[in-house]
Amino acid sequence: MSPTKWTSRFRRIIRARPAVSGRVDQDNTTITPDIAPIPSRVPLEKDTVITSAHVRAVRGVLCALGLPMELVLITMILADYYATVRSRRTGYIRIDAHDAGVDVHAARLYLIATLPQESSGGELMKVVNVTWLVKGHDQGWGGEAPGMYSPAYSWYEACIFRRVHSAEEKSQKDINLERLYRVYRDAQMMERKVLAPAGWSLVRNGDSCVWRLQSNRIAKGEFERHTFVWTADGVSEGAEDHGAGAGEGFVKSLRAGDKVGILMRASYPGWSNSVNEAGIEIAYEVR
Repeated sequence: MSPTKWTSRFRRIIRARPAVSGRVDQDNTTITPDIAPIPSRVPLEKDTVITSAHVRAVRGVLCALGLPMELVLITMILADYYATVRSRRTGYIRIDAHDAGVDVHAARLYLIATLPQESSGGELMKVVNVTWLVKGHDQGWGGEAPGMYSPAYSWYEACIFRRVHSAEEKSQKDINLERLYRVYRDAQMMERKVLAPAGWSLVRNGDSCVWRLQSNRIAKGEFERHTFVWTADGVSEGAEDHGAGAGEGFVKSLRAGDKVGILMRASYPGWSNSVNEAGIEIAYEVR
């Protein structure tokens, strides 16, 4: 049977593939919550995941049908069946450029998704793509090019949190989530005040520690929904024409145990950023 026919059959088999809240522990049997408790005023939903255990189970089913492993792996890639972390948040948040009280620049974290740690079995994780969703708008007036995406001073940034390994693991603390979701001047201030004291840092992107994710359409006061994909090779076709960032190097930078965040941004007098929905989906191979 050809790979195409196997792929069609495989898609029927996994149409009702499982979605589990939490993560699978190292014994690959126990599901535990994937994130620490969130303050009640931060309505962040728990991550939904297709775990590496699910991928191994499906791989085993296909091997049991008599397929060689090479064809099994090809079939799963063609069927777009990967271990997946999904995180989504709804709820209205607005920031104004003056909210941080520093230089008329403001940044506020809206959503986090967490990649699982590598298993004790020595499996390797490789991120395939990240699918983004943001739904927001700016203040609805002003700007040099109304209706366009550039130059926009109401936008979103993507960042990667990574634990800093040290000899004194016991000295590392949990991230203070209530402080993490406050308004700061920028990501660097958030890192300095919240992440560093807990033993975390932001992954560098050249001279920066963020990637430009998406711009709001200038002077449009109605919510606009943007969804696009970053891969190791770039952004989905046409997305940059609608204000999306290229995401160069982002996917290749991701490692097991990282946290991925979406930051709301606004700069200069009169600019604001309003959001009522965002989502992150991270697909990764397990070998």
